[in-house]
Amino acid sequence: GGFKFMMTDQAGEADIDFLLNTNLKSALLLARAIIPGMKKRGFGRIVFVSSRATIQPPGAGMGAYAASKAGLNQLVLSMAEEVRSQDINVNAVLPTVIDTPANRRDMPKADFAAWVAPAQLAEIIFSLTQPWGNPIHGALIPVSGRL
Repeated sequence: GGFKFMMTDQAGEADIDFLLNTNLKSALLLARAIIPGMKKRGFGRIVFVSSRATIQPPGAGMGAYAASKAGLNQLVLSMAEEVRSQDINVNAVLPTVIDTPANRRDMPKADFAAWVAPAQLAEIIFSLTQPWGNPIHGALIPVSGRL
């Protein structure tokens, strides 16, 4: 995924293309490539990374980003219906700010302890692929950290 902070009226075409390509088109292309093999095996688990900004007012400067991730949410919901009967689960986690070096660099005065730790997010994603996650289809799961 990718992020760019920008006011809607200042969004350049390259910025919009970046967000749509990184956050939505890449997921669609990946799904198109892997679903046939999952269908052939009669089993699969897909977990995308969206954003909590899609379910809460994201604030000024977040519109294009939130829209690209909201498109991903709709892809998850639709794909889950398309493949549900073939034991293929499609879900998404919706984190807030992930504690990455880039985010720390871009927001040096933030409270890093409130952010989502990458290892914790990875554990949640992995857990959705385990047997207990079998009945979970088309879920958009907020992972909010302490924000």
